[in-house]
Amino acid sequence: MSCTRSLVADSSSMSHTKSLVADSRTVGHCSIRSGTSSTVAPSSIRSRTRSRSPGWNGSDISRRHAHETVCDTELALMTTLSQTGSLDDLTSVNLPRQKGQPSADEITFGPDGYDFTSPDPLPMAGRRRVMELLESGRLFRYGGTDDVAELERLFAKYVGTPYAMACNSCGCGLFLALKGLGVKPGEKVLVNSWTLAPVPGAIVHANAVPIFVKTDASGLCIDLEDLERKALESGAKYLLLSYMRGHVPDMDRLLAVVRRLGLELIEDCAHTLGAKWKLDNEQEYRHLGTFGSVGVWSLQTNKSINSGEGGLIATNRQDIASVITISTGSYGHFALNGASGDIAHLSEIYPTVPNMSMRMTCTAAALATPQLDILAHKVRSWARHAVILRKALLECPHISTPKQRASTKGKKILVYSSIQFELVDFSADMVEEVLCSLSKVGIPLAWFGGQWRGFTSTLKDWKFADPTGEDWKPTISHFIGSLVDLPLYHTTSWPDSVFEKLGRLIVDAVTEVASKRRSSGTSKEQQISKTE
Repeated sequence: MSCTRSLVADSSSMSHTKSLVADSRTVGHCSIRSGTSSTVAPSSIRSRTRSRSPGWNGSDISRRHAHETVCDTELALMTTLSQTGSLDDLTSVNLPRQKGQPSADEITFGPDGYDFTSPDPLPMAGRRRVMELLESGRLFRYGGTDDVAELERLFAKYVGTPYAMACNSCGCGLFLALKGLGVKPGEKVLVNSWTLAPVPGAIVHANAVPIFVKTDASGLCIDLEDLERKALESGAKYLLLSYMRGHVPDMDRLLAVVRRLGLELIEDCAHTLGAKWKLDNEQEYRHLGTFGSVGVWSLQTNKSINSGEGGLIATNRQDIASVITISTGSYGHFALNGASGDIAHLSEIYPTVPNMSMRMTCTAAALATPQLDILAHKVRSWARHAVILRKALLECPHISTPKQRASTKGKKILVYSSIQFELVDFSADMVEEVLCSLSKVGIPLAWFGGQWRGFTSTLKDWKFADPTGEDWKPTISHFIGSLVDLPLYHTTSWPDSVFEKLGRLIVDAVTEVASKRRSSGTSKEQQISKTE
């Protein structure tokens, strides 16, 4: 059905749905504006409002978006989240009510309201720097500017590794990571069966062979028992671990398997920039992406940092850093990189490493750099919103959410830039009806189990990675049939009442379809019963 497709605002809609307001005074991570106070990012980002139809005036917009400063409650939420590691536990926590909330009647979704497809304005510092670069014409990273190198230095410091290299995308970063580890044509690489297309795409790009590992349906993470079995059966020595949609396995258990089997671990952190894990024998949290040989992050628009396109690669190993630095296309200008390490080693291997021309532009780096300062704010906001939604969804008997394992309490800080849930015992037609109903009110649920649309393609669609079309059946078919996805990446400035209404709308749509279809005997469960 055409109405199940994700809503996409055109450029004119995106340009008029958001506008900047006056500069803010900043106290910690809170911003105080004349007449209102709100949950916003630090001073490096501007507060914003949404333009409305001509009937709305400035006071309406101000009233609509005024809500109390909640920095202390955000910090308390993240403290509780790190201690429990579980959204299930947090659903019993009553979050302090924000003041000045828009009422349910005032809240609408879509291009003229709260638009899931419309990104936040980028920090003013980044936009000013881009204008300077455009005026100078110096957009090539080795053309006399330091923007990309500065991002590399800051990112290495942020994640706590000695080496960091920028590139043109996360997908190319994964390819470069595989090449940096010496993956040869025909070698086998273990990978999650539930991930996005660029992940197996990077393996195929490297002329290697993906070996798909089953996904644990309860937590939407890689199945560790199947990982060990597939590693032994295939003889693969590399694991490309994708933290798909922010879902993270028990890293203590996973690393034990990796060590036992002697695997080289590459971490795909496209959806987990800002996420951390604390190992059993350590006191401090470490960034995901720093547990294996190399980690790769995305700066695409629908990620934690938005520079349009871009990738960042981090490692603790000089040999990997040197190969990746040269492969990105440094033309021997190693001294101009920000965190590539030993120039002598780079010079020594330079003649042996091909130039892949996968550089990051100066403009992408200029836009990304100031967003490092607001990552903590985004992570807190997403967690708060996910808790509100989770509370609503758990009240519906027709909805199942991924389980948060008790064994990982106090060990992880996750990034909830999207939320996934299963429509229990829903047939394909019933899922389509829910998507269609919500799409009409501006809520773009994506469905992994139907015909692919945009990013929802899965292993069942990837003939480039699975020519037989059979691998998906034992690895993901057991859970994707009614798995849906709601993007939250552009919602960090939305007030709580928006998510309260959002949760009610989703539950109401699901309940209505379930009631109607079950009364007519067309649910998945009833259809199976009739055939037996």
